[in-house]
Amino acid sequence: MQRGSQQRVELLIPIKVKSLFYRIGIDIKEPLPRIEQENRYIIVKMDYFTKWTEAKAIENIRAETVAKFIYEEIICRHNVPQEILSDRGILFVNQIIDKLCENYQTKHRLTCSPRNEKNSLLKLS
Repeated sequence: MQRGSQQRVELLIPIKVKSLFYRIGIDIKEPLPRIEQENRYIIVKMDYFTKWTEAKAIENIRAETVAKFIYEEIICRHNVPQEILSDRGILFVNQIIDKLCENYQTKHRLTCSPRNEKNSLLKLS
């Protein structure tokens, strides 16, 4: 850092979570070496209230597969979340996910960039 220059400091704002499965974080770890049943990807979900994290191996990362995971592994197993937090990757920002969230009146919150650290709890899982 040069003399006289100032470093910009950004404050982190804590994410407020009201209850169990109110906000769910979701991310995909990709690609992995081939594992059983040709699955190369792992989709991870985390409840921001309890930090409970679960992962599932999936064969592909199409929007339909991600939407099916949200429906079967989050909505059917736990409840309809008020918010889903994801990065801005094409896997999450598309008409299929938008329609699913609209149908269940779930807000889809996005991090500032495709690989932002706001979802860092999930990135470490």
